[in-house]
Amino acid sequence: IAEGKSLPVSDIEPKGHTIEARVYAENPERNFEETTGILTQFTFEDSDGVRIDRGYEEGDSVSPWYDKTICKVIAHGETREAARLKLVEALTQMKIQGLPTNVGFLRELLKTEEFKEGSVTTTFIEEWWSKKLRDRVHGLEEFINGGTFTPYSPSYQFNPSLLPKEMVVPTRSEDGNITY
Repeated sequence: IAEGKSLPVSDIEPKGHTIEARVYAENPERNFEETTGILTQFTFEDSDGVRIDRGYEEGDSVSPWYDKTICKVIAHGETREAARLKLVEALTQMKIQGLPTNVGFLRELLKTEEFKEGSVTTTFIEEWWSKKLRDRVHGLEEFINGGTFTPYSPSYQFNPSLLPKEMVVPTRSEDGNITY
């Protein structure tokens, strides 16, 4: 190409399907705000048909001055569905600690019916993710990250009616016994 010659296109035959996901140091719950910190854990499983191009290694610091692409995960399969399933599995096996990333967002996106069917539009992600955040109930694992608290949006209202009506508080007597 650099010499002005054309490529021998007749020798190239496409085989299968490939899907790429880019793992970023960003917080999808905060409008994809860029995040910084140290990758205290960054592990993944080797898998057939999956390539991971890393921009960072475990122990690296993600600073505000450089690219936030932690890695690219590229999955190849005979069919689009096979490639999608490999990509979901690779993202599920990936373990990243130390800072928020978009891995969970990517997994959820890849599992939507719209993505499975190939009917995603340019407005889909914004509409789908906005609804997902409104309807979301947070699990404990989303707040605790390797022993460190990760703050999330204060837009979720405290609802006292969800607390137990009665609460038993254990007490310790002088002889060391605990009563309820």
